[in-house]
Amino acid sequence: MNASSSRTRRGPRTPRACEICRYKKIKCDGLMPCQSCRFREANCVYKTHNNRYVQSTPSAQTYPTTENSIPSSTSYPSDTNPNRIGSVDAQPSPAFTGSLSLMNPNISPQYSTTPEGSGMLTLNALGPGTDASSTSKDLGEVLDTNSYTKNIEFHGSSSTINFLQLAERGGHSSPLDMGSVQQSLVSCLHNPAVDPDESECSKRYPFPEGSADYFPHVATQFIEGYFDGLHYAQPLLYKDEFLRRCQTLWLQGRSSCTTSFLALYYAVLGFGALTMVWGDDEFIDGQGRFEWSRKLLEKSRALAGRLCQTTDLESVQCFLFLAKICQNELSPHTAYIYVGRAVRTALAMGLNRDCVKRSTQDSVELCMAQTRTWWAVYSFEIEISFSLGRPDSLNHDGYHTRPFPQIRTKPHESGSLEPPEVGIIEHLVRLARLTREISTKLYCPLIGMPPKSQAIRDIDMKLDAWLNSIPPALRPTKSSPSAGSLELTRQPAYIRKQKLVLGTKYHNVRMLLHASLIDTVSVQCPSIDFAGSLRECVQSARLTIELVYENYCHHEFFRTWWFNTTYIVFASTIILFVASQNVEAPEKHRWQELIQNAIEILSVMDENVVARKAAGIIKECHDRAKRKQSSEVSTVSGNDNSFYTMFDHGMMELQQSFPFDVASWDGAGIFPWANFGPSIPQEQTPDSGS
Repeated sequence: MNASSSRTRRGPRTPRACEICRYKKIKCDGLMPCQSCRFREANCVYKTHNNRYVQSTPSAQTYPTTENSIPSSTSYPSDTNPNRIGSVDAQPSPAFTGSLSLMNPNISPQYSTTPEGSGMLTLNALGPGTDASSTSKDLGEVLDTNSYTKNIEFHGSSSTINFLQLAERGGHSSPLDMGSVQQSLVSCLHNPAVDPDESECSKRYPFPEGSADYFPHVATQFIEGYFDGLHYAQPLLYKDEFLRRCQTLWLQGRSSCTTSFLALYYAVLGFGALTMVWGDDEFIDGQGRFEWSRKLLEKSRALAGRLCQTTDLESVQCFLFLAKICQNELSPHTAYIYVGRAVRTALAMGLNRDCVKRSTQDSVELCMAQTRTWWAVYSFEIEISFSLGRPDSLNHDGYHTRPFPQIRTKPHESGSLEPPEVGIIEHLVRLARLTREISTKLYCPLIGMPPKSQAIRDIDMKLDAWLNSIPPALRPTKSSPSAGSLELTRQPAYIRKQKLVLGTKYHNVRMLLHASLIDTVSVQCPSIDFAGSLRECVQSARLTIELVYENYCHHEFFRTWWFNTTYIVFASTIILFVASQNVEAPEKHRWQELIQNAIEILSVMDENVVARKAAGIIKECHDRAKRKQSSEVSTVSGNDNSFYTMFDHGMMELQQSFPFDVASWDGAGIFPWANFGPSIPQEQTPDSGS
């Protein structure tokens, strides 16, 4: 038998592909359902020549035995209009309807807004008894391929991408080319310098051999940079112990440590290089901040790729540090992947459990380190997941029985207690639990959940209780951005930094809590609940911008906390959206100043490409809304309420000196609108999530 005849015979070319295969650009076998949809357990839908849709549903799917056979589910009942193709009882899954709505924005996820005689069956994707108006499309979900990495990314209703769409469209939707537009947004807010490919990192940076590969001459600077800065935001390591192990590595080489510790070592150095304070045009050994940080990050990644089945404490800590680096590089998608690996490794080790019988080799110090690590991973996982609108992987809190760290309150107490700065971990965990509650009850509600307005009131009360539980020295102020009185300058450095961390996180969570009730229809028909949430949401957005701006002016270390970009984007987009709706809201006269401050903050961080692009988006949204409002005001004399007046001279100078050319950015200003929150002002039955 010759070689050509031994090859697998390629099947005949199919005359059509289903919508999912066509959208994902994969080969379709033309069956109903096709092999790809059977594998994904998704509804298989074909678009006919007259723009009608034929679908095969899970309840009526039949698998044909020949290529040209058509399942009986596509035949019409004798008492049914032939234009209505499909099963009347068919109920597409929410995951499928979300995908279909992304492929064709003219199709609602419930198939409920089709013109008469269009051939589209009116169905409720969420099943009987469920309100069909709360869907993944209404919640503003984005699913697309990143053109840099070729990875598929999902960004949910509480993500920054959704809020940027919210501000850009100003509440006016139109049928745009969803695929190309969203691809521009997902790709343009990607940091291409943060390469997620671990195999490439391994090729560029082989296993370290000599002492020079550990950079001992600069390592101390980067380690000090980490421990003097963002270490206090979530204390994980003991500085003295970590330095002792580093010195052993420098003196004795590779044989003195495990691969997981070496990966952690490079991650800590990279995190310190990224977030420490650098002088103007400062270089260390001819390299700047990002050159050092990204080189060390790739070295850590190369080693992390070898930790496939390693389950030790250092591997968990390494993945967490890699996630933190990616968060501050403004690459949250990659951060989500790494913290997920940290969670899985920690769960495999049982770090979440308070086991009665532990190994006799577990010292008190090791148990304390495991406790710090687990709860740091826990809170960071929820924070990253919520900022992307994605589910976390922690499951029910009943699984996690490990107690919180025990804090030393007096100088000479037992050595088995943690120092006071570790106490912030418990506060972050409790805030993370409230964040998760916001996600499950407001942004991705399940059937049987209470109405949104009631859930907001309940969570707001819990948030106030959380705030009051924090010691006065660390407690953020609820109604003022001020960091506190001069008495705070007499406190230890960690007090000032931890109060900033808690303050920014608190105002961000409170802002997103009340933002869940705001949408265009609620703006047009405001209720009492809407008015209260609007007031609280705008106030928290204002306090977020003021807090970050004030501390940027006074604290140099704060300007290297790059993740503040996320908080600024959330706050500025909310203000831009509310301003575009022409509704009564508090302190409207200050909004132009707040947006100006937000753009100024992002422009200060222009070393990072994502911060620069985010500033360009916000400035473009502001300019366009200002031009629109100016054109409307020109037809009405005596309108003193207009927010979008011309920029003052300082704003004009800022525009002229802005380093990012928005007009040259592919996709700027045409992002699709996606609502979030309920689509009608009355309370609805929560949907089943997606």
